[in-house]
Formats: sequence, C-alpha cells, structure tokens
Amino acid sequence: MPHRRPSRLLVLAAALPALALPILPALPAGTALAGPPGRSAAPTGPTAPTVAAAPARELSTTDRLDDRRFVVAGPRAYEVGTEAGRYPAMGFHTRGEMGGIWSPPIKLLDGLWFGVGGAWIGPATRFTSGYGYARMALPAQQGLTVQRTDYVPDGRRAVVVGLTVTGGTTTRRIPLAVDAHSELMSVYPWGQTVPSQLEVNLPDTAAFDGRRLVFSDRGRPPVLATGHVWGAIVGAADGPDAGYLRLLRGATGAGFRGPQQPPVICPPSSDPTPAPPRCDDTAYGRGAGGRLSYELTVPAGRTVTAWFTVAGSDAGLRPAADEFAAA
Repeated sequence: MPHRRPSRLLVLAAALPALALPILPALPAGTALAGPPGRSAAPTGPTAPTVAAAPARELSTTDRLDDRRFVVAGPRAYEVGTEAGRYPAMGFHTRGEMGGIWSPPIKLLDGLWFGVGGAWIGPATRFTSGYGYARMALPAQQGLTVQRTDYVPDGRRAVVVGLTVTGGTTTRRIPLAVDAHSELMSVYPWGQTVPSQLEVNLPDTAAFDGRRLVFSDRGRPPVLATGHVWGAIVGAADGPDAGYLRLLRGATGAGFRGPQQPPVICPPSSDPTPAPPRCDDTAYGRGAGGRLSYELTVPAGRTVTAWFTVAGSDAGLRPAADEFAAA
C-alpha cells in the first residue's frame, strides 16, 4: 500500500453563509499532524518542532450541518462541501462554482457521492474536524454503520475519501455506488470578468477505462490565445481492505450527481433573474458525470474501509494518473 501522509493544513469547519468561501488557516511550517484514524502518518522531518498538546484533537457538531461548510486542504489540493456531505453550488467569484474539489489553478470535480445498498447515503448526522481530516457519521444503511473520512495527502494533487462500513452478525455483500461529476475549470477568469467563464469554460468529456472514471477538458477557448489539456481521475485506491471491494462496472453521461440529481441550475451572476435559494450547479458549468459500481464484502463483526482517490492535473491525463498513483 502506498504510504500516505496527511496535509499540514487544518480542516476548517465553520457556520458560514451559503455563498461564502472559507479562508484556510495555515499551521507553522514543519508542524506534524496526525492522519485520519486507521491511516499511518509520516513525520514532516527531523526539523519538525514539538507542538504543545491541544485541549482536544477533534471537534464535533450535529447542529445545522447542511448550513455549515467544511474544507480539507493541502499545498496542492482542497475540497469544499457541506458538513452534511453535500456539494451545493457556492461561492461568488464564479457564481456557484467555488466549491467541490480543486487542485489550483483548476477545479476538478463538482462533488463525489456514495450509495450503499441501492440508496444514496446521507445527509450526515455528525461532523468531526480533526488534524488534517474531516469525518462524517452517516445514517445506518440496512443495519450497517457507515462513516466517511476525507483528507488531502501531503504535497499531492489529490483528495482521498474513505467509506467505513461496520457489519453485523452475518457476512454481507452490498452494492456500493460512487458518483462523480467533473468541472474542469480554471480559477480565472471569473463569472463577470471580460472574458468570463461563459466564454472560456469548455465542455468536459468522461470515459470509463475499465477501472476508473477519466475526465478531460482540452482545446482552446475562442477568446484566448492558448489552449490547454486538463485531466481528472476518480477510482478506488489501495488500502488494507482493498480485497473486499470488487468493481462491477462503470458508466458515464451528463448526470451522475448522486442525491443531487437532477440538479437545480442557478443563472450566471450577470443574469438579473433571482437565483433559487439553493442550487446544485450553475450556467457556467460544462462538466460530465460518471458512476463506478462495486460489490463490497463486509465480514461478520468486521469493519471494512474502502478508499477512493480523486486526482488531477492542468498538464494532462498522464500527470493526473501519476498523482492518482502517488496519493
């Protein structure tokens, strides 16, 4: 199993307005953080300073999770969603497109959603912010206890998500679905610059390569002098429980947003039409979707964690695949 080191940056969890993008606080250089429970964490080096023990290593809440935003962040990637595990349209620079999964200078995904036993999971009932990770307690599915853990591997252009399922008195084989919707988009221009993302953002394409979802955005916007080749990859990651997860099939198309399908679409910020109180995407979006379907075996009395990676690059699919492998 590849060695994964959690990011040096904290998870930020706060009650914020629906269209506000959180500011990420940085720890002192060289600060060593513990990784997600169940994952090993490497020290940051011999020069890492000793950090005074905090009163608590985690903070949790059960209040207004759908109104609160969380961030997991590292030097090369970050994820923004609600503490309920959803990805509503949020942000104002490019209206509604500032959430999801990013690896600056580009956005990778609008969101990532999970289904267990034929039903979409969530919303979360409890959110926990730890050093370098976020954890969500999810509603029980068919007698199974489910939780989700998100973090950014240190220095990688990737986000890793673990789905932990605890079984009962008998061995279960359950369907597990993973939906991903891409939005390969540059951080600039914004929604009301000249030109804006309405002229610059090109449509994404989606493919299933037999193991993973592969998203691509390539070409030259007619209003710009240069072109680009961007890529994002979504799939199962290595881990101690990888043998309990069996891939069945993959599919791609225009939708695939889990419980946020069909999406409510917000108009662009230049449109005077009042926006709905809550949207799932905006008129700036030109992403593509896909689904990975698995069978997860949960032995009697066991807890199994299936890990998934989202990785990308603004240099094309080969570097994106390298980031996926290294995450």
